[in-house]
Amino acid sequence: MTRLQLAQAMFDLRGAPADAVPGAVDTAATIDSALHPGQIAFLTGPSGAGKSTILRHLRGQLRARGHAAITVDPARLTETTQVIDLWPTPLVTTLSLLACCGLADAAILERRVQELSTGQRWRLALAHALYRSRRRGPHATLLIDEFGSMLDQVTARCLCRTLRRWVEPRPIRAVCASHDDSLLESLAPAVLIVQPLNAAAIVRIGPSASGCSA
Repeated sequence: MTRLQLAQAMFDLRGAPADAVPGAVDTAATIDSALHPGQIAFLTGPSGAGKSTILRHLRGQLRARGHAAITVDPARLTETTQVIDLWPTPLVTTLSLLACCGLADAAILERRVQELSTGQRWRLALAHALYRSRRRGPHATLLIDEFGSMLDQVTARCLCRTLRRWVEPRPIRAVCASHDDSLLESLAPAVLIVQPLNAAAIVRIGPSASGCSA
């Protein structure tokens, strides 16, 4: 008997998969069907409730239909590349992308990705996702896990408003996941998903969603 099997026997775990979340597949499908271009969905709940699992199912469903699922992931950035050279865009476009994600400091332009702080790298990853969404156009969905978790409250709320201004006029969508439900007002989502521990998600759709307390 392995140590894992012994622990399962001791605590009656019965070998349930670690990512089992009640109704996760259906919740992902509901988000996909309810969210329209130019809109944001906010997925919130305590750590360990299954927010990342729902996003993973949603990503799979989108890709199965040939739609672009764009994640915000600092690991996608080339460590040794200078910030100014990350995208093959005109300088003014690069500066605009950086500025809208709170990276307007000119000194950042010559620094390499690996030299940035954790919060700066996350904001740079968001800028990179916005750049990719411009290239993919229609049928692109931004999937942003742990939204603002590396940032202070003021910066996180500013980025909420930045994301809204980016998504609303474009044929793209965004799904943000965070345990911090104080971001709800700044995001003003069209779809709100509250994922409790060990229970199916509660989904609210429409103008009233952003007015609900999670």
